[in-house]
Amino acid sequence: MTNIIEKFDGFIDKGQEITKSKPSKLALELKQVVADETQRIKMDKTIQNKFEEEKKMRRDFAKQVLKFSQDMKDEYVKLGKEATTTARRELLKKPEIPVDDLQTAEFAQELKKLKTKASIKMTGDELSQQLDALLAKYNDKYFANELYDAYDELSASILAANGDVETRKKLARTFEQLESAALTEEQLKAKDVIGYFGDFENTALFKDFLPAYQGIARTVGGQYAKYINDGNSGIEAIENEEKAEFEKEQAELLARSSRVSRFTF
Repeated sequence: MTNIIEKFDGFIDKGQEITKSKPSKLALELKQVVADETQRIKMDKTIQNKFEEEKKMRRDFAKQVLKFSQDMKDEYVKLGKEATTTARRELLKKPEIPVDDLQTAEFAQELKKLKTKASIKMTGDELSQQLDALLAKYNDKYFANELYDAYDELSASILAANGDVETRKKLARTFEQLESAALTEEQLKAKDVIGYFGDFENTALFKDFLPAYQGIARTVGGQYAKYINDGNSGIEAIENEEKAEFEKEQAELLARSSRVSRFTF
């Protein structure tokens, strides 16, 4: 196994850790610390309004969890960007030209003939057979890659003559086979990496139908859990909520003070 394949496997392993292991671990740790703190509040006789104290406690922990979830998202986006960029670079690499100049020249001539035949009259099955014959005769990644690069032109010629559904399906299957023959083991792994990370910037690390999300929602409340995939927005919402409560408390204190000041004796 080459170093680049090990690197690609490492990207996927790290991605699975962030999307699977870390959300579950965070949910379990949150459940435990909230349970411990709930018990402490329950046993603390100096706390008069236990309901309000517990509400604020859960909100405080929600804010911490949202910070962790945002850090996880940032980590995943950074990883996805590095992984897919590395994979894209790998896919752009071309096989080395064989040292046999005569064989390379003969292949070029046969590919030119194939393009001409395809443009005149050829079915999808006939094209597939011709490609198989060339791949068998010129057994090198360089030649397979040249056929792969030429496939859009070859298939376009076939479709110009007959673009029915069956022909399109046949051409698609041939393309997949040709791609497998043309790409190196490293490049096939690169395609796996790009497929795995997909739209990494918009990936939801916490799926609402999975235990991690549901556990967090039960522990701190759905009104905070709904922000778990956008931690910064959630933290801002909580801070606005805290600000509104503080301003309300200050207004109530001011009102009480005003009422007391009306006494004249």
